[in-house]
Amino acid sequence: MHRYSWKIWFLLILSSFLIVYAGHSLGGRQGVLWTFVFSSLMVSLFYFYGDIRISQIFQTRSLEGQDPWGILDTTQTLAQKARIPMPEVYEVKLPSPTAFSLGRNWSHSKIYLSDSLIHELQPEDLVAVLAHEVAKIKLKSTLPLSMASALTGGIFIIPSLYKNIGKKSAEPRGFTKYLRKLWAPVMSFLLSLISSPRTTYEIDELAAQLLEDPKALAKTLWKLEAYCNTRPLYLPLPLSHLFIINPLTGRDWFKHFLNQPQVEKRILKLIGTYPL
Repeated sequence: MHRYSWKIWFLLILSSFLIVYAGHSLGGRQGVLWTFVFSSLMVSLFYFYGDIRISQIFQTRSLEGQDPWGILDTTQTLAQKARIPMPEVYEVKLPSPTAFSLGRNWSHSKIYLSDSLIHELQPEDLVAVLAHEVAKIKLKSTLPLSMASALTGGIFIIPSLYKNIGKKSAEPRGFTKYLRKLWAPVMSFLLSLISSPRTTYEIDELAAQLLEDPKALAKTLWKLEAYCNTRPLYLPLPLSHLFIINPLTGRDWFKHFLNQPQVEKRILKLIGTYPL
């Protein structure tokens, strides 16, 4: 098992044990039975349907048969270099150029590219983004990242959190605001156990190897950060770590979900210099 995967399984098993223990304390043997059924169902839902739940949040369409940009051919070439099955590729409606990937294994992986990324960036930037997402799939980080989103979203369960896409008024108010602030450090801790800066650096390194040009990836990361700053995305917080560039700002309680290293550090790691 890949080390990125065992972390999420450890957390799920630990949470299941705590649920069953709580059931035993509250209801004895009958409590153990019901909480065991509940925890088993929870793990199954996270594994089989976590990425489906996330993908349903966005408006997407498959690029199969609708690809004048040659994205599918490029993806197939990169997948062959990475020695993995070709992922499915989807276009997702988002106002800023970005990308993310989902999937519980190589055979069920999907790459999501924003329509603004496809239509506005240069072809070489698109190739760099695809290389990054293929590298993420190759390293099997899509499973723990998508399950982490489902897990943190489930614990941080406030329905309005999943209604913020495209809205500028994503800041909670009143009691809800303080409740989220209370939970945010807990969610940050869970995410840090699953996805560390080392994970991001390793994905970047493999993407640069697939491209055979670290500077190409560095330039694309720099461009995407600029777009992220000028055309910010308003997304459910538990999804922010999935993206090639985390769209959140570091203000207030959002800083707890900034588990990626700064783009400056990523570029320095790739080519040893910054700015470009």
